[in-house]
Amino acid sequence: MLRSLKKRVPTAYKARIADALLRLHYALLCIFITPIEFFSRSYITIHSRPKYAKDVRLVSEAAQRDYSEYAIVVQGPLYTNFRLTLETLLLFKKNYPGAMLILSTWEGEDARTIAEAQRAGVEVLTSKILPYGGPTNINRQIYSSLSGVLHAKKAEKKYVLKIRSDQRLYAPRALSYLSDLLALFPAHPGKARGRIIGRLADRKKLYMLSDFFYFGYTEDMEVFFSAPLVEKPVRLPFLEEWRPFSNEGYMCWQYAERLGYPLATTTEDFSKLLARQFLIVDLASLDFLFHKGGYKRMRFFERAELEYGYVKDLKVDFAEWLELYVRETSSLQKSPSRLP
Repeated sequence: MLRSLKKRVPTAYKARIADALLRLHYALLCIFITPIEFFSRSYITIHSRPKYAKDVRLVSEAAQRDYSEYAIVVQGPLYTNFRLTLETLLLFKKNYPGAMLILSTWEGEDARTIAEAQRAGVEVLTSKILPYGGPTNINRQIYSSLSGVLHAKKAEKKYVLKIRSDQRLYAPRALSYLSDLLALFPAHPGKARGRIIGRLADRKKLYMLSDFFYFGYTEDMEVFFSAPLVEKPVRLPFLEEWRPFSNEGYMCWQYAERLGYPLATTTEDFSKLLARQFLIVDLASLDFLFHKGGYKRMRFFERAELEYGYVKDLKVDFAEWLELYVRETSSLQKSPSRLP
């Protein structure tokens, strides 16, 4: 209906109407947000993103690139509200032509979404739900992620991006940006071909690299997601008693063991591991969306990881990671015998 109305509006008036709507939008924001800024003693900024792939009209030269070396594994249960998961796949198809799109989910998920994804050319993998999901559902995460990575390996894809089904990247250069980072920052000599790229880490929570997304060479991603399934409750030795297990800590720990890296379970050792085998990127460079509710998730906040109330900032973003990388590289150059 809205499209038909747009067609009937004379071209000369479209710009005026758009400007009027923009002014109205700004006025409403001022009415509702200014009081919140006053009482919260904070500046509030807003960033809106289209829900549907067809409404993303950004014309970028990056969308003309051939992404046939890449696979994107969208993993997890399907989010059907506003077609979130499906529209994410359609956006990826639009932004990264030629990339293999893999939806790795579970039997019994929404049939309509699966059928429409398949019609759009998405490779859909449905797995039986594991009887024991493990602590914080780690087994299902490992199983469905590895299924997608192995599918990409069979298709001989060079790179894999693994992202959750409730998250999305809008940046049209995201894939080339991530692969360029792999080329610019090779992993330190060892068993891995390259680094695993992820987002935020926290030096207080040892060996925890956020599971929002991971990117790397396909063979490294296979090793990363080949961690053993957890058959019974387990406590990770490097975590505090109040939080004995975390998915991120378990995956990072297992990956380090496969690389032959001896964990010393200290903050300094975690920093070295990040500098040698991982790479942290900022979400803003990927135009990242995390659609998850709850006051702890802070869905309506653009940079939920930025908190200004802490005395000591322990978050590792790209700037902090780069400092760790330069420091560790300089140290290793001075003492070559320390190479793993």
